[in-house]
Amino acid sequence: MKKLIASIFVSVLMLGSGAMAASQWENLNQIIKDTGTISETQFGIYLTLSSIVPIGTEGARQADYLSAVGGYDENGNFHSGHLEGISEQWLINADGNWSIDQWLFRVSVDGEIDWIAHYQMVQKPNGTMISHDSLIVDDGEGESKWHSWVEDWYARVGAK
Repeated sequence: MKKLIASIFVSVLMLGSGAMAASQWENLNQIIKDTGTISETQFGIYLTLSSIVPIGTEGARQADYLSAVGGYDENGNFHSGHLEGISEQWLINADGNWSIDQWLFRVSVDGEIDWIAHYQMVQKPNGTMISHDSLIVDDGEGESKWHSWVEDWYARVGAK
């Protein structure tokens, strides 16, 4: 019941009661289909938008990826089964290792959240993982993060 209520809340929050929010969501989906970078995996075809923004110096960055996951029909039209998002902040810690704050999102094509995960990782400069901790995400925190993150994507790509 809690998940159902959260799902309804997120749908209303994300898509809103007005046509503008639904229109933004539809436009964002179309922009992903039109301009996303194609990659084929065992899980389907991913059309991905990427945004990597430096934070200061030393390679620190905010890396965001939003993908439509699906396949092409016999006419060459892409159909999404769901969308996936990755939001990562890469900072260098006092030991000279990467401290990575990662959020993962999976949402339906209608914008309903399927799941959200939050991880904090520490990685050596050579790529060796030192730690990988899964954090508990409460419904409100996850929904807030998703809503804020997708609003940033609307602004980045000009979804109106």
